[in-house]
Amino acid sequence: MDWTQIPWIAIDTETTGLDLDTTKVYELGIARREPNGTVTARSVWINPVIPIPAELIKKFRISPAAQRLIYSAPPFVLALIQLQATLAPCIAGQALLLTYNGDRYDLPLLQREAARIGGALALPEVAIDGLALVRAARPNLQRKGLGHAARALEITVDVEHRADADCKTTIAVVEKLMPELPHELDLLQRVSRETGERWESDYKRFGYFLRSSFDRRAGKERLWINFGQLVGTPLDRAPRWWVDNTLVSPKLTPEGKEALLRLRRT
Repeated sequence: MDWTQIPWIAIDTETTGLDLDTTKVYELGIARREPNGTVTARSVWINPVIPIPAELIKKFRISPAAQRLIYSAPPFVLALIQLQATLAPCIAGQALLLTYNGDRYDLPLLQREAARIGGALALPEVAIDGLALVRAARPNLQRKGLGHAARALEITVDVEHRADADCKTTIAVVEKLMPELPHELDLLQRVSRETGERWESDYKRFGYFLRSSFDRRAGKERLWINFGQLVGTPLDRAPRWWVDNTLVSPKLTPEGKEALLRLRRT
């Protein structure tokens, strides 16, 4: 199936935190892209029951008027009903589900929210993560968050951290990368899944500091800097100051530390 010739449905959430066990959704965004490129988007406020932390209200500039709308909104159960109906074409294989970091965050969070109220959220077998596509197509981007990736791809971003706007930005990012991606859905899913799995593996091994990939010229796996201004630099070419500064970071994993110590001994 050619995924460029079917509708895309993007979903995004705005939430009270990052911990999947305690975080609540307060906004759900949904956007649909037709094969002709037409995009429509909407968002649904959800009463999270718990307060949105003050730092998030300040960071995301949630106005007092918006807060009143959020806390007077219906509970998650109504949003769940709408979301399940929206995902029906994806489950039937008639549309493609898109997220941005949804494999690790939005989708498992929505399923947990459903479970908390005694329900369940059915998801399609195929879901494409835009973040994985960015990592595959632009591995040397210094920052790969949605807004940063969009601007790096020369996409205008007028609004961030609103669920409907982020859905439209996710679609725009995938559209921009579309000429570089396989059009066969099975191959696209493989790119998304394998890139995500490789990133998860590298994160567990090295934290955010390093990534691994196969160097065709060298004929072997090679480590690359994955953080800061030197992103995309082969680790064996890292300057001494970067190695020394990274070694003292408490976020460096034991395997990452050993890789840097080996380099410093050479």
